[in-house]
Amino acid sequence: MSFSKTTLGAATIGIIALLLGGGIYLRLRPAPAEEEAQVATEAPSLEVPEASLASFARRPPPLTGARVLRDTLWIRIEASGRAAAFRRATLSARVSGQVRDVRVRENDPVDPDAFLIQIDTTGAEAAETVDRAAAGRDARLALETDGLDRR
Repeated sequence: MSFSKTTLGAATIGIIALLLGGGIYLRLRPAPAEEEAQVATEAPSLEVPEASLASFARRPPPLTGARVLRDTLWIRIEASGRAAAFRRATLSARVSGQVRDVRVRENDPVDPDAFLIQIDTTGAEAAETVDRAAAGRDARLALETDGLDRR
């Protein structure tokens, strides 16, 4: 005989609920009248000699105390040590430039491929434009000189 996981789970939850309910009922139910009467008649008896009661009544218990003071508690701790990272990661970018904005703080959790920093690439773009122009100029000069050599 086999039962599905759902059936077994529901049966387990039902049994636990039944046991908890029964325990709560037994704990919170009112006591029967017989038990209350029996408890009331069976009061514990304490036999204390009269001499000890008289001596206790004459001497008050000693009290000790301190004046309450509300102030700031200053604690100074001096320690030496060395901090070390428990995990390192290499951060690289596909473009060159200066970091303009950092979007995460120390110990922030990040997802893979998350946007972490913003890089200002205006200087790199200008240098790339200059390089392209120089390459284009060199190519034109090479074609012009090649055309002059063939004549």
